[in-house]
Amino acid sequence: MLFANSTKIFSSLTTSIIENSNEIVFNTMLEESNIDESNSKLTEGEEKFIVIIFLLVIILGFFGNFLVVWTVLVNKHMRTSNNLFILNLAISDLTLCVFSIPFNVYKTLRHTWEFGEFLCKFAPFFQATNVFVSTMSITAIALDRYVNIVCAMKVRQSNSVLNSYGPIAILIFIWVFAFILSSPLFFFNVLISLEPHDFNLNFTESINSTEIDKIAHDLPQLHIHHCIEHSPFKQSRFIYSFASLLIQYCLPFLIVGIAYGSIWWKLRKHRNKLKHHQKNASKNKKDDNKSDTNHKGSNNNNHNNNDNFDRKNTIKKQESNRRLKMNILLAFIAIIFGASWLPINLFNILSDSKNSLIKATHAYYMINAICILLGMSSAVSNPFLYGVLNENFKREYVLLMNQITTKVLKCFGKQNKERVSNSRTEDTRLTEKVNVLVKCENEKLLKSRPIILVNNESINEIV
Repeated sequence: MLFANSTKIFSSLTTSIIENSNEIVFNTMLEESNIDESNSKLTEGEEKFIVIIFLLVIILGFFGNFLVVWTVLVNKHMRTSNNLFILNLAISDLTLCVFSIPFNVYKTLRHTWEFGEFLCKFAPFFQATNVFVSTMSITAIALDRYVNIVCAMKVRQSNSVLNSYGPIAILIFIWVFAFILSSPLFFFNVLISLEPHDFNLNFTESINSTEIDKIAHDLPQLHIHHCIEHSPFKQSRFIYSFASLLIQYCLPFLIVGIAYGSIWWKLRKHRNKLKHHQKNASKNKKDDNKSDTNHKGSNNNNHNNNDNFDRKNTIKKQESNRRLKMNILLAFIAIIFGASWLPINLFNILSDSKNSLIKATHAYYMINAICILLGMSSAVSNPFLYGVLNENFKREYVLLMNQITTKVLKCFGKQNKERVSNSRTEDTRLTEKVNVLVKCENEKLLKSRPIILVNNESINEIV
């Protein structure tokens, strides 16, 4: 009887909330959060697939970003202003993988919250902070490249103290500004607890309140906790989502686009100048070869000047190609970050709009999981882009791997040497202790067993 009544209560938990003092608040909050447990359950196969994919993102993102952090912190020559911003991006992605993704996976699969009120507020706040920091770091990287390439002469003439402490001040500003932008999520996220008494329980058989209390006490899982965004202001979620789209997505990538466009135009002009100088140099060589042999001294000087000019052009061309490759890398980072976070931004705008057609169905949670996955995947792509296209990071990665391999081999080598040394010592001791002397005094003794002397003591029998 108790089990039957429990089943009835459990099946009634997804119905509307009873008419009491909390009805309006609960209905409003649940409607804002699109909570609809009856239609949003993912299949077991879908849940396993999501867990596996997110687990891969966590593992790859952790090790990839840890390599970036380690490379910059250990090597002083890697602590340039641009690499400091890349370090900041890696730290943000690292914390995103370690802290934010696990909570996202749990909330996506369970739609409930079992980690208390503080984490209900802090987890979304810190995730938003990481996203803002990542976006602003990518913007800072682009602006730093713009200043060092397009405004190179002004940078050389500027104060060295400003160049030294400028990146640190920018990093502090990025984190403080990100905390401010994310703060509404800390205040607007609330934990609500839905108990059996909060629901309208309609049964064909009458069940008194005492029986309900007993069943609720025996089944604590009936007390459902939801972590949701709730604000006393109407349309506040939509306004915040729209503002986040502008600040975290549109404005930064407009700046990045202008910066990289200016850099591309500057490098293009520089490469055209190099081509023009190379044509003039090759033309001068041909003219020198056709000149009279009576002017050998002057020709030698011209040849030397042309050789020096060619070397300078080659160095400039290599530097130009290196910068072009670096800017392609940074543009890839910006594009991938934008493509990763655009779906979740659009999804939030659509789901938070007043006349949204998106409801909490099976498709809703599946699309939400995919959008979150795309956003989090940017934490994996960035460190691998550094390793593939950035020669400085690639060289440091190789050195680090060689150091680790050498230490591992040395560790195994020491063990092997100790084993060989121990075996040799034992053989030496045996050789010192055993001194075999075979004496054959006459032909008769040849037919008898030889005499074995161990430390001048005879052994009558041997095997």
